[in-house]
Amino acid sequence: MRPTLAIHGIWSRAGDLNWIEVFEAEARFELDVRPREYGFVSGLLTAFGWYRDRIVAQEVLYYKKLLAGGPPPNLVAHSFGGYVAWRLMEREGLRFHNVILLAPAAPAAINWRMFDDNFSRLRIYWSDDDEIIGLSPYGRMGRTGPHHRHPRVEAIATARRHGDHTLRPRFKEYIEFLRQEAA
Repeated sequence: MRPTLAIHGIWSRAGDLNWIEVFEAEARFELDVRPREYGFVSGLLTAFGWYRDRIVAQEVLYYKKLLAGGPPPNLVAHSFGGYVAWRLMEREGLRFHNVILLAPAAPAAINWRMFDDNFSRLRIYWSDDDEIIGLSPYGRMGRTGPHHRHPRVEAIATARRHGDHTLRPRFKEYIEFLRQEAA
């Protein structure tokens, strides 16, 4: 079974990752979910590149250790976690299998062709009703969708608000996508 990493967003604290805990419980027979609880991330401080870089740098060490020697894992990331996921691919060249970005706070202008070797398939859930991502000074893909097309990137426009992406009724759809092998 391919491991599935789960990365949370900025408003989460290490002891308050309810969506990841519920997702892990829902997927327990189908996915090996490995949550990454890197603790509270200040929403205000993420406006500064040095702060975002510090968070990404600490995650690089964790993921390189976790990924050493095994097949590329799946990845599901919400909000700021989508930013972290993009930087892991961009800066470190880390590879993932199936990737789900839920309302990602990553730049909409990312050209996914530049990261062609970093993922098998990528699904991005976004909504122009997302009031939180609309405030992000560094990435609004979760509000506008991606600006560049890629044959293995599926952009799914929804009418969801920011926190709606991490509600239990959505998990079955996410689990089915993560279980699939690339064609």
